[in-house]
Amino acid sequence: MSSTPVPGKSLSSLSPSRMRKLTAMR
Repeated sequence: MSSTPVPGKSLSSLSPSRMRKLTAMR
């Protein structure tokens, strides 16, 4: 987690990625 230089950018990319995976699993 501390490896990420920009948590904001990572979160933005992870937010949709995680939601998409959750939707696909459903």
